[in-house]
Amino acid sequence: AAISVVVLGRRLGCLTLEQLAVDSDAQRMITAVNDFFVLMAKLETNLPIYKYFNTPTWKKFERAMGTFQDVAEKMIGEKMVELRNMDSLPEETDFLTNLLSRTNMTLAEATQMAVDLISGAIDTTAHTLVFNLFCLAKNPRAQQKLYEEIMEVVPPGQPIDDKVLNKMHYLRAVVKETFR
Repeated sequence: AAISVVVLGRRLGCLTLEQLAVDSDAQRMITAVNDFFVLMAKLETNLPIYKYFNTPTWKKFERAMGTFQDVAEKMIGEKMVELRNMDSLPEETDFLTNLLSRTNMTLAEATQMAVDLISGAIDTTAHTLVFNLFCLAKNPRAQQKLYEEIMEVVPPGQPIDDKVLNKMHYLRAVVKETFR
């Protein structure tokens, strides 16, 4: 499941073939994630001047992180409205409902926890994907076999959803082998 479903209770809609509106939450998150990785690399590989001065790179990095915060706050606010309109909590609740119904946690703490979980999931997913690509690059035969499976299973212009992924047995094997 997408991390936004687990943490925030719904999909952001980042994986679509349609053009996203520039101001949509999904496009804002995509841009923020891209900025996050590009800027993090710059901050980690250059002299750490940003620790002493608010450099332009650090300010951009803070804006990217602020976007995570803004989207999380918006979605948490929507969930709070939904919860207020309920007569009582359902017997089984999702993560966010459980988090927001806790009396020993402030809204700011719940929001920060959601942002941290989303950031952590994006970071680990990116590293896993890069390692998958590295392993494929080191094994051209496996890369070719996967390419052939993708060309056979995924018609041009068709979105890749769970039904399509379930037909991609070699892809599943590649991912599992990378985890091994």
